[in-house]
Amino acid sequence: MKTHHILVIAGLAMSAAACSTPTTLSNVWRDPNYTSAMQKIFVVGRTNDQTNRHNLEDAYVSALAAHGVRATASYHAFPDLKVDREAVRSQLESQGYDGVLVTTFKGVHTQTYYEPGMGFYGYYGTGWGGYVATDQIVKVETTLWCPKTDKLVWSATSDTDNPSSSNDAISSIVTKVVSTLSEERLIATRAPAVAYSPSALHAY
Repeated sequence: MKTHHILVIAGLAMSAAACSTPTTLSNVWRDPNYTSAMQKIFVVGRTNDQTNRHNLEDAYVSALAAHGVRATASYHAFPDLKVDREAVRSQLESQGYDGVLVTTFKGVHTQTYYEPGMGFYGYYGTGWGGYVATDQIVKVETTLWCPKTDKLVWSATSDTDNPSSSNDAISSIVTKVVSTLSEERLIATRAPAVAYSPSALHAY
């Protein structure tokens, strides 16, 4: 049996890994009436593990900066996400944010499938048979909001297949989301010089 293994975002240590894992988006929606490119974004990572929250938010800050967007990780202002709504509103208004990017960890799903071998003639001689493989898929929901109107601007669900580590999953998710927002012209469109790697960030 062939099985793929990952370190789940929900609570395992981060390791240094380059972004090499595919992330695909589905259920993508955007407000057709919103035409501005956001310049200053407040980033929120919603996961129960604080280390992963910090790394996810820092990853977005770095990737957005490469596109010319000023971004701030929410944990600097709100170490605990259980905060008063008005406190958040006051923070966003006083600092002049024109966007809020929220990424929520939704879980890890397992998918098992059969990988066929060489076909009928593989049963003879030294031919190989098939095998059962198990994929693990990290599912995340990401939304982009306009704080001035309190309206949703863009949303998508993402699947990241078999990341080798939490770092790998974060890097893949952030790279895919930020590049998509740039293509949609919801943020600045300047291409980053290099792909984001969370291993470059220091620990908080």
